[in-house]
Amino acid sequence: MPQMEQAIDKLRLGERGHGTNGWVNLDSHESADIVAHLPELPRSVIERQWSRIEGIHVWEHLYKWDAEELAAILCKILRPGGELVLECPNLEVACRALLGFGRDQDRYHMHVFYGDPQFQDPSYTHRWGYTPATLTAQLIKYGGFRKEDVRIERARHHVPDRDFRIVARKR
Repeated sequence: MPQMEQAIDKLRLGERGHGTNGWVNLDSHESADIVAHLPELPRSVIERQWSRIEGIHVWEHLYKWDAEELAAILCKILRPGGELVLECPNLEVACRALLGFGRDQDRYHMHVFYGDPQFQDPSYTHRWGYTPATLTAQLIKYGGFRKEDVRIERARHHVPDRDFRIVARKR
């Protein structure tokens, strides 16, 4: 008996290349499964219900007003019980490092404020900064998530001792 194809119901924002294992990648660069600029999402994305949406080091690349708009859109397209997972640099940790109260490396804190200059690509510029508290507040106010459904975790990518992970579950 042939194996059933796994449902494609997980969306990665800001991820180049082609998704595997049930994931679809959306990025502004041509190599992704879906090419789009956030917060505008194509019909192929907004007319579906997703079980999981991830944005690993994406949110800080959006203007604050675009992130607020995107939070509302993403909550709408998550299915009940679905999760929005975001990882960002923690602005508070970077500020402490900049002021000499932590690691003092360019990549450790300056990238948090400005983004990564090595690619000379404006899409790598940071347009806003977050702490766990400010991103939680944004997801509650604009995304419609409830405080009890948002949790902060240790980051799993990039610089785990500087960054944070936030998981918001839709009721």
